[in-house]
Amino acid sequence: MKRENEDIPEGELQQQQQQLLEEIDGKDQKPPLKRPRSDEEEVRLLIPSKMAGAIIGKGGHNIQKLRTEFQAQVNVGDCTGPERVITIGADMETVTKVVKDIMKHLDKAGENEYELRILVHQSLAGCVIGRGGTKIKELKD
Repeated sequence: MKRENEDIPEGELQQQQQQLLEEIDGKDQKPPLKRPRSDEEEVRLLIPSKMAGAIIGKGGHNIQKLRTEFQAQVNVGDCTGPERVITIGADMETVTKVVKDIMKHLDKAGENEYELRILVHQSLAGCVIGRGGTKIKELKD
C-alpha cells in the first residue's frame, strides 16, 4: 500500500508541515477585522489600487501610525482589482481626521488629482441624498 506523501521530497514535506503548523497556531493569519463599538461609525472608502501603497506605507508604517495616532481601526482590503476598500472604524470626528490624513499621504505620493469614493449602504442612501436631492446638491457645491 502506497502512502500519499511518499512522492513528496523530504524538504518539501517538512516545509508543508511547517506551513500547516503555522496556520494552526495562527502565526500566518491576519488579525480578524473587528466590529466597531456601538459608539463608533464604520466608513468605507473606495480608492484606486495604485494609491494603496501610499496609504499603507513602507512596511505598513503609515497605516500603523494612523491606527495608533487616532486610536481607530483602519484596514486596507487586499484586492487584485483596480480598486481597494479602506475601512475606518471610529467616532465620526476621528474618521474625518483619518480621511484628511489619508489625503495628505496621497498628496505626498505625488497624486495631484485622485478620487476617493465613499461606500454608503443602501439603507443610508436617502440620508445622503436628502429630500429632493438637497443634501447631495450641498455636497456637490
